[in-house]
Amino acid sequence: MASLDGLLPETRLHILRCVCGGAARLPAESLVALAQASSSWQRLSQAPEILPFRARLTCRLLTAGTNYKRCGEVWPPAAPLDAHRTQNSQPLGEQDFLVRFLQTCFRRRFPPTIEFQEELAEVRDLNSWLQWVRAFRDEHFSLDRGHSQLLAAGDSPAPVWCAAATILHGQRVCVVGGGCYSYEQANAQTNLVEVLWCQPAVHVFDVRTQRWAQQTVSGAPPPPAHTYATAQSLLGSRWVFWCGGYYGQVYNTAWSLDVDAWEWRPLRNSSSEMPCPRYFAAYFEYLGALFAWGGRSSQDTYCNDLWRLDRSRAHQDVIHTEEVRATGELPAARFGATLTNCDNRFAVLFGGGQWKTGGLFQSDEETFTLDFASFVWTRLQISGPRPTPRLQHSAVNLGGNLVLILGGYEAAKRKYLGMEEHSVLNVRSLQWMRLQGPQLRPGAIVELINLISRQDLNGTQGRALQFIEDRQRWQVRLDSGDMMIRAQNLRVVSQATTEVGTDAMADEEEETENSDRHIPLMLSQTFEDATGGQSWFCGRFPSARAGMALADDSGLELSSTRRSFFLFGGAQYVHQDWYADLYECVLDRDMIPTAEL
Repeated sequence: MASLDGLLPETRLHILRCVCGGAARLPAESLVALAQASSSWQRLSQAPEILPFRARLTCRLLTAGTNYKRCGEVWPPAAPLDAHRTQNSQPLGEQDFLVRFLQTCFRRRFPPTIEFQEELAEVRDLNSWLQWVRAFRDEHFSLDRGHSQLLAAGDSPAPVWCAAATILHGQRVCVVGGGCYSYEQANAQTNLVEVLWCQPAVHVFDVRTQRWAQQTVSGAPPPPAHTYATAQSLLGSRWVFWCGGYYGQVYNTAWSLDVDAWEWRPLRNSSSEMPCPRYFAAYFEYLGALFAWGGRSSQDTYCNDLWRLDRSRAHQDVIHTEEVRATGELPAARFGATLTNCDNRFAVLFGGGQWKTGGLFQSDEETFTLDFASFVWTRLQISGPRPTPRLQHSAVNLGGNLVLILGGYEAAKRKYLGMEEHSVLNVRSLQWMRLQGPQLRPGAIVELINLISRQDLNGTQGRALQFIEDRQRWQVRLDSGDMMIRAQNLRVVSQATTEVGTDAMADEEEETENSDRHIPLMLSQTFEDATGGQSWFCGRFPSARAGMALADDSGLELSSTRRSFFLFGGAQYVHQDWYADLYECVLDRDMIPTAEL
């Protein structure tokens, strides 16, 4: 190794690039070893293109202390959310809503419901029945467990998905838009229709004080759902929102929010060319312009055209849009995909698909790059463990040609994807990376380690059942009985292959194939723990969900040795679970794994 220290810095950096290009796992063990050879190698390994291969990705829950989740079948949406009704409908009456609540408890196998059903069978009049069900709901789903009015620090946003988020100077995160759905009665025959509830307010989270605040804004706000599933980007003080909406209302217009003056402004398009209205388009920023590709325009219409929005005159409330005539191997039309800018050289298109007649979803499993110099599409031939097909996921460029894919929805299995389904694409070597280490989650086989008061139990194996929020410990089933253990005293031996409830674990019943196979527990935790010295992940990550808002610091140039982004909200829309928690994910030079060395 001493002979390598005599090499020129450019040569050593080239060696590090070659090691990264050949790495099949994260973290790259050979790179970690090379970086620790001397101080000069360590400095070079902190370059933005090298750091992701040697540092852990650490995630922390910023809004700890409250379960930022609302089950829509337990508590209906409420103010400050605004309902966007496209037809004459009315909210469900209390009796109908409580009936749906009980049906949900049975369908999602909520254990206390079994005993409660026997008690409820003795009730003979409607008023008593309503009183009993109200009391049952209040007992198990009180304000700090599931109500839309969260007991939060500050004035927090409501649980929503498909919101937009951006990072502001002063360690602040701003969240705009998004929404959630509920069911209402459409007519006297009690037919149900779906209604979107929009988030009209602007919220700012101060990372230093760990508090939310609702920001007072002026100007005419965007129309309903315009900031839902929208293409958006912050340039200077102008945060631009383009297209967006949902199947009930679609847009191709643009609005801006001045984050200095906190004023909404409609933007006039000076072009005669403009895209058709669409939502869930894939988008990215390049050289100050906002690009949008694909999306869904109507029930049966999907797009595969590429558009550019020039916002250089946004300070004058003017934009200019034009279609970009890309060539090459053109991707098929799809919505719910991501298009990720990789160091202003190319963008990576991943995920998405189309809904087909009969409710089937056709996932697009091809991955493409869009070259910025020529605007040529290229279909990638990628090796390594292929990720699960998905839509409505999040993606971020970590540097070094690494693209991280988080969350999303696998429509074929009605499954929302969590930490064990996160994937990283190494675009330089054209391979999906292996992320080391199984994760701590319900069903995992764990080994007890580093216990001080019960050293005799160190090395004992058991099964993790569930995380108990109020005790901040895992319930672990051992041969001698259940124990409450901290996450740092557990090492994951093997990962569970299915998501099952604690009652199913105890009975060791085989999970059946049905549409609710991957349904979460009603009071399941909102995060997943990542532990273990061999894992590239560390900390607490969002639980399985789709539609998270991602705020990336890549354009702020805050640090050359630290890479971070934030994740907000999301949902398991099929199961009516909506989230309002906020996470910070960091690639830091101080988080370097050394256990393997």
